[in-house]
Amino acid sequence: MVFSNTSHPFTAVAIGTLLVGSLIYASFGRWKLRQSRQEFERINKCLPPRSLYPIREPFIGLNMILSVLGAARKKLLLHWFFEQYQTYGPTFVVRTIEGHAVHTTEAENLKTAFSQKFDDWSAGGGRQSFKHLLGRATFMTDGAEWSHSRGILRPMFAKDRITDLDLFEKHFQKFLKLIPEDGATVDLDKLFHRYAFDVSSEFLFGESIGSLGEQTEAKAQLGHDIELTIQDAADRFRYSLLYRLLKRKGVDEAIRNVHDATNKYVQETLERAAKAEKSFTATDDKESGYSFLDEMARQTQDPKKMREEATSLMFAGKDTTAGLLGSMWFLLARNPAAWQKLVAEIDQLEGVPPSYQWIKNAKYLRYCEHEAMRLYPVTPILPPRISNKDTVLPVGGGEDGKSPLFVPKGAALVVNIYCANRRKDVFGDDVEDFRPERWEDLRPGWAYTPFGGGPRICIGQQFAITEVYYLTVRLIQHFRRIECRDPSPFVENLAGVILSSDNGVKVGLYSN
Repeated sequence: MVFSNTSHPFTAVAIGTLLVGSLIYASFGRWKLRQSRQEFERINKCLPPRSLYPIREPFIGLNMILSVLGAARKKLLLHWFFEQYQTYGPTFVVRTIEGHAVHTTEAENLKTAFSQKFDDWSAGGGRQSFKHLLGRATFMTDGAEWSHSRGILRPMFAKDRITDLDLFEKHFQKFLKLIPEDGATVDLDKLFHRYAFDVSSEFLFGESIGSLGEQTEAKAQLGHDIELTIQDAADRFRYSLLYRLLKRKGVDEAIRNVHDATNKYVQETLERAAKAEKSFTATDDKESGYSFLDEMARQTQDPKKMREEATSLMFAGKDTTAGLLGSMWFLLARNPAAWQKLVAEIDQLEGVPPSYQWIKNAKYLRYCEHEAMRLYPVTPILPPRISNKDTVLPVGGGEDGKSPLFVPKGAALVVNIYCANRRKDVFGDDVEDFRPERWEDLRPGWAYTPFGGGPRICIGQQFAITEVYYLTVRLIQHFRRIECRDPSPFVENLAGVILSSDNGVKVGLYSN
């Protein structure tokens, strides 16, 4: 049989007709979507965005990407964003062929997206950088799955869990031994990270990583692996398509080691739970070495779920607490008047360790923490939320930026906490100054959301704050005087996902 190489004329016509029909159908679909959105905008009184970031290359916005990477390399990323908000206003839009992003510092936009129209927005965007590490942890999910996971976690942070201060005191005593008594220079930032790591690991696993004391080789390696995986997660978000070219050495092995270590703790917990159930005995938390995993085993027997949640909270709890402690003491060392006021408040205890109730009512301690968190928020740029439908933000549209702004499905919402905390119309003209007293009468509401807001507000917020307050009080009870040993200004360190001082917190402490 002989086959002709010549296409049948009817075949060519059919293919041409199919292609033209597909183009017409696609064009009609786009036209229909455009008409629908125009009607949606009219009903909601939306106006075009006040400001569009100037994109020269329309596909991915290469000029903006290069500017961001350049600023990050110089450790000026937060300052770069601050300049953009000064130029383009409190809400501006970035449009490319690949995507649509709304950058905002507006309290009304945060309130709407995080609370009033919570269901219009999903986790995603930057969170996917953690998927290989955290899987389907609460931090990563939405909808019914998120709600179910959040319900599992809630009992772990009940009031009776965060008001037991023995855990903090235990590790404070180890922390204290590492600080020179003679005023020799010490970098508190490094010690804060070690302290927070020990507290969070014991809270989660019932066993401290031991970074404040002598460590086994295995625990030291685990600490190194965790640091590496945190930096890697930030790299995945920051470098995007370039990640494979810039991937850190040893990352894959570090991730496996972290998962293996967490799996070991999970397995031990499940075995304990099975033995307790089999013997029909209930164990007292304090006597048995209560941990987050022990409580979680009462809620679920899924080892994968337990591992993902514990790993997620380990990363969140370790660096956020250390970051806040670092910025607070960085500022106290440079502000003698604030230091003396805080010492006077803590002296009311007459050297007795504070109770949870005392910590909760300590006003100037709270003012200092709020002011430190305002100037150097531990999460300066929140993980982007993604619109799961066409929606509206209340401000950002029109020439004055006061009209509603249309947000198409699939758009990213980027909330810059660092820049929001420097709005003069909210915090006053002296926004760059450390002035705890501003919080005596200041009630910023949604203009100050260092831990996010709405249903997804940080579930471990009160635990972290209590830890920061307790360690600060106990340190000041022991050391009466502080000297700054590095007068240089704050330099951002965003190597991981949490803001800290690149120069550390170098001080001299005196007990008399």
